Amino acid sequence: MAWRYPKQRLYEGDIAEPSDLRENLNELNSEFNGYLDNDNFRENTFETGRVQFRTFNEVHSSMKYYDQSLGAAAQFGNPWRDTHSNIGWHSKNEDDYFLVDPITLNVEDDCMVITEFGAHWRWQPVDPTVDYDAEYSGEVFAYYKRGSIIPGTSTKVADSNVRTTYATDSSALSPSNKSHLQRKIFCVQWRVLVDGVIACMSGPMGCDYYHDSVYICGAFPASPGKHKISAEVRCFWYSPATGETRSSDSRSSSVTPNLNVLDRELIVHRRIR
Repeated sequence: MAWRYPKQRLYEGDIAEPSDLRENLNELNSEFNGYLDNDNFRENTFETGRVQFRTFNEVHSSMKYYDQSLGAAAQFGNPWRDTHSNIGWHSKNEDDYFLVDPITLNVEDDCMVITEFGAHWRWQPVDPTVDYDAEYSGEVFAYYKRGSIIPGTSTKVADSNVRTTYATDSSALSPSNKSHLQRKIFCVQWRVLVDGVIACMSGPMGCDYYHDSVYICGAFPASPGKHKISAEVRCFWYSPATGETRSSDSRSSSVTPNLNVLDRELIVHRRIR
């Protein structure tokens, strides 16, 4: 047994509180309750062969990826595509493919579980000349189809990978004109659920970049039993100025970019002491 020293030293004339005495007793109680450290054991007492595999740490991974070499007929030969008609939070797209397969964790003892999720995606270019609406202008569509004309200009998009914007009228963005506060940006949001409860969630991420990525993580205490961990996504129209949201199908498909998820992974790490 290691040396333990009192946390609180009481001197003559001190006013003692019960908590002072409890802190000193806890130093001894911690030894009996199993809070042991390297002071309690000789060096090399425990060798690798004496500890069962996954006793203290256990890591699970669910990963999907886009591989163009597999061919369009294969599941991973195309990006995981999410269209504007898939409303609200969901873990499957319209082709009934999971974003990532859920992970079921069988916990035998109280422990801590760390969840991590990462994804890389790109937005499908759209044609802004169709069904134009000023309320959805601003930097709504980051990338347009080659050959389309930006509303309010005679400029033709020569390269779909060139970022451009609807905001061509400077008066529309002046402080006296409040219409720009109503403008919506098409966004994506990600979250990880544990038994239906949110463990971690990203903020709205707009289509300002052709390619983008996300990483989120969270931790939660897990009791014995089975726990289901899954990743979900949603696309929606969002106003950064007012916080207003509208469903992804509130605009026609001709002006709503599809979300093409390329690589994604869900990691679950169980830790116990």
